[in-house]
Amino acid sequence: MDQKIGWYFPDNKGGQEEGFENQGINQFKMSPYGKLAREIIQNSYDAKIKEEDKKVRVEFKLVKMEKSRIPNLESIKESINASAEYFPETERLNKFRQVANEKFDSDTIDVLKISDYNTTGLVGIEQRINSAWYGLIKSSGNSTKSGVSGGSYGSGKHAAFVFSYFRTILYGTYVKNEGYAFQGKSILCTHKKDGIVKGNIGYWGNITEDECRPIRNQEQMDEFYRRNVTGTDLYIIGAKLEEEKWVDNIIYSVIENFWKLIIEDKLEVIIVNNGDTINIDSKNIRGFAQLGKQENARIDEHDIFNAYKFIELNDSVKEIRYGSICSENDVELKIAKLPQYPEKKILKMRDTEMKINIFSPRKRPVNFIGILIATGVELNKQLRESEPQTHDVWNADNIEDESYRKKVRETIKKLDNWVNEQIDSLSYGDDSEEFDAEGLDFLSIDDDDSNGIEEMQKPFDEIINKEIEQQEILITQRDSTKPKAIDKTNDEEPNSGGENPGNDERTRDGGNKGKGEGENTTGTGNNYHESQMIYIKTPYDSEKNMYKIIIRPIEDLKNCEIHFQRWTDSGELEKIKIEKAYNEGQELEVSGNIIKNMRMKGNEDIKIDVLFETKRKCVMEVKVYVQD
Repeated sequence: MDQKIGWYFPDNKGGQEEGFENQGINQFKMSPYGKLAREIIQNSYDAKIKEEDKKVRVEFKLVKMEKSRIPNLESIKESINASAEYFPETERLNKFRQVANEKFDSDTIDVLKISDYNTTGLVGIEQRINSAWYGLIKSSGNSTKSGVSGGSYGSGKHAAFVFSYFRTILYGTYVKNEGYAFQGKSILCTHKKDGIVKGNIGYWGNITEDECRPIRNQEQMDEFYRRNVTGTDLYIIGAKLEEEKWVDNIIYSVIENFWKLIIEDKLEVIIVNNGDTINIDSKNIRGFAQLGKQENARIDEHDIFNAYKFIELNDSVKEIRYGSICSENDVELKIAKLPQYPEKKILKMRDTEMKINIFSPRKRPVNFIGILIATGVELNKQLRESEPQTHDVWNADNIEDESYRKKVRETIKKLDNWVNEQIDSLSYGDDSEEFDAEGLDFLSIDDDDSNGIEEMQKPFDEIINKEIEQQEILITQRDSTKPKAIDKTNDEEPNSGGENPGNDERTRDGGNKGKGEGENTTGTGNNYHESQMIYIKTPYDSEKNMYKIIIRPIEDLKNCEIHFQRWTDSGELEKIKIEKAYNEGQELEVSGNIIKNMRMKGNEDIKIDVLFETKRKCVMEVKVYVQD
């Protein structure tokens, strides 16, 4: 049988013609980053090797690829142009074509490679039906998963296509006892090639007379696409990522949806961007979560970041309440009245320990924070069947069979009633029942109303050595759109935790002065406010135990101060004492955790070598203050 390698769009043969709007892709356009992380990591965790007690590792890596290293990219360009010519009046399709062609003209193409490890890979490479490989590559609208895994419809695979300028994804896998397989998939429109109408979905691989099969010999592939350990690689070709936001969005989405798996050391996520590596694991997730709290982080500019609240509850509250819905003790709930969070929220999860949604019953007499986990096999099965493709609600209306729909509806109602009983029980206690989380009194009581994550300065710019067992490096700056004057007399930091009631400012004698009584000043009568930078970077010299702080300000600044703090393992900020600091060989004035009397030129890098007294890596906060 003759074979050739390339892209294959099957003949349409009088079948239904498909335009640009694709329901599977469109359902993930709302909160795309959040859903990408959810779907990818959920599928990877479902493929965990059950026989091995190793955590699943998922890596997101952005790579600039030479066009010649992307298989038959020119053929995709031709199919995109042919799609637009077949539907010439479609405005969105023409815009898609225009942008895609601009990307094709670039010397390099952005590729987001997403890989998982300690997983089985896409089992069943040669099976035509009911296999992980078949479900991902060749099927639509059905699931190949069984039991109580995260997925139920198999539609999550469309989430990655949202991020491709070419709607093109490449897949590679290595499976024990099956070996290697590699294939591409492109979701475009019905179009014509050589006068023949083609279907909208194409595949890359070994083309025979009437189908396209995966490449099984990885020696035929560029080294970039090879794999020798079990697991799966997914390559988003022409990655459509917002340069300043994609890392933040992925980080916060990972933590929001999978914090419990990470804390339990069942999952680790790595993000690589422009040579910088960020690890999210059990050692540093609390520090990341607190930074998200400080920055009022939002995912995809609108989804509120809540994970830090539930992490604090999970760490602090020991009592678990058990309910019996489908079987004895098949649901558990941690719930408490935390005074630092005057709100009403319960996080819902199944035994996959991925966030489903947050239940917020507003008309209740008491505030509370809760974590609900369905643990029973039958309860999990029914709840999974009730979830839509996006896995973000339990609703029996999603079930086709009428009798089963009625059964699941009763189960959900029984579960809701039990949860409401637990909430009501909180309102009958006196004040002594309120839970005061020891060690968390630095937390602000600010709720969800906040500026979006897009207003953050670049917060994750440090290369992290994942083998260091100490807390890892993280550099961030606060949003400075609302500057706050601080008292510099005793080199104190501004109150970042909300301990100071009424937002009063500190005065020189240690008391509080209301804003209406005068401005807060240093001993020289000067006010200071936090200033926003274009970026801050911190390369690390492991031989010298020295950091090179690289700062680029927006405008010329004088009389600046640079402040350094670190996150402790308990989630608190503490100052890092500076031993010495140099700029272009000249020693700078330092005091405690502050570099003083700095000058900076707008839109130009200033490079400062900083040696701290504490010689170890940590999660760090860097802020620049400017004299008014």
